[in-house]
Amino acid sequence: MEKRIPLRRIGLVLVLFLSIVLVIGYASGNGQSKQVTISISPQDVTLLPGDKQQFTAVVTGLPDQRVTWSATGGVIFEDGLYLATQAGTFEVIATSKADPSKTAKAKVHVLGAVGVEDFYDIKAWQGYITCQVNASWSSTGESGTVYQHQYNDDIKREYRLEEEGYYWWRRLPQSPVEVSGSIHDRSEELPDGGNYCEVKWQGHLTVVPDVLSSERDYLEINEEAGTYTIVLYGFKVPGIKMVLYEDNDPVESWDGYGLETIVIADQPLPSVGKILAGSQVKKISLAPLWYETGAYVEKEADMTITWYFTPVE
Repeated sequence: MEKRIPLRRIGLVLVLFLSIVLVIGYASGNGQSKQVTISISPQDVTLLPGDKQQFTAVVTGLPDQRVTWSATGGVIFEDGLYLATQAGTFEVIATSKADPSKTAKAKVHVLGAVGVEDFYDIKAWQGYITCQVNASWSSTGESGTVYQHQYNDDIKREYRLEEEGYYWWRRLPQSPVEVSGSIHDRSEELPDGGNYCEVKWQGHLTVVPDVLSSERDYLEINEEAGTYTIVLYGFKVPGIKMVLYEDNDPVESWDGYGLETIVIADQPLPSVGKILAGSQVKKISLAPLWYETGAYVEKEADMTITWYFTPVE
């Protein structure tokens, strides 16, 4: 006689089997497990002694986001706030509390202080200066004609200054100056504007200034005062023309647009690093580009000067 298994028992066995399959499938994740990673931000910073930097860490693949912070130099607090206490390059490390095998690292560069004597062995300086002027004004000529004048200059001049003496570097006689940027200076007769004088240039030129030996550009460091001075003499730039227009037609032109002398005097030496850089605004006097009009009224304007020189040891 065939033995029958109650349907109720079959249903219970089937439910248990499916439950086991589901548990196994969930535990195995269909053969895939979540990857645990830590990302740290910022990745690379440069600080001065005494500076602070907040670091953050994000843990993926774990519900526990907590990390333990450590550093190979300086001080880092449990919330990820780093304090630079000494010069050098160090690592900031975030370690997962739930899985200590998972870490992330960031670089911290702490600059060290320098003294005046650290500049003595520098053989040359490489750098640039930029000058920006934006000004416009009107003037009236001898005949009563009104003229509109504008200066829109943005010029970069690049230099190499070689060692010549005790804390003294100068541009060699045949050392070129790289000139780049844009110029748009104009004086025009109103109201029709058909007669005007204009300089309009944009590009790059290599120039060897024709100046006296005593007028070669230089950088000097004052050891006692802890300051530096940069003097870059003005010079004519061949290839940049001033053009006179009558009835919108060019009738005459002149070579040799001039760049002004720049004096950056008595700037404090940096307390860290050896880069000489800064920015300042100077008052300058602009003359009308077209002097033959008799409209000689000059304009006081702001010139924004920036400079950046790095040592070549």
